[in-house]
Amino acid sequence: MQSRHLIHFLLAVRPFFIPQDEFLNLAGGSFRKVAELYCCGGFEAGDVRVRTDGDLTFITGRPEWAPEFDHIQLESPAEVDALKGPPDGHDLAGAWAWEDEAAGRVRVRVFPVRFGIEEDEATGAHAVRMAALLDRPLTINQGEGSVIVAEPQPDGSVEIGGRTELVETREYPS
Repeated sequence: MQSRHLIHFLLAVRPFFIPQDEFLNLAGGSFRKVAELYCCGGFEAGDVRVRTDGDLTFITGRPEWAPEFDHIQLESPAEVDALKGPPDGHDLAGAWAWEDEAAGRVRVRVFPVRFGIEEDEATGAHAVRMAALLDRPLTINQGEGSVIVAEPQPDGSVEIGGRTELVETREYPS
């Protein structure tokens, strides 16, 4: 039996999940209709471009479609790794530090506690916001082994893609 991994997107108001085989069928098309179908309303976004490159899938979206994360820069990747949870007083935060600023490589951990998620393994919405904020291409090492590449586009959107690690399966309240 073939395993079906779920791709997680945290856009606008709540997490929603799309089986990977259904997501890959969208490559080269628009993500909007499937997003509306799975998100069950409350979704405030436009068309999200989807493309593949080998075994990688990329989407392009606008930063203003994602929640406004607190971006908390720390001094080193070791400080990011040492966090026991979200920084005090933050319920939607991305803690980050440069691994190699010249190369655009950062270490990130994201804590979307506001949405009932203590820590997220790979947060595309945060990657979009962070690349737009820093206005440069980034390679984001997040969680326990996920890598997201994010690149601002001339029209103000940001393209993201990469690889994730399945760490656990969670149940979310409706």
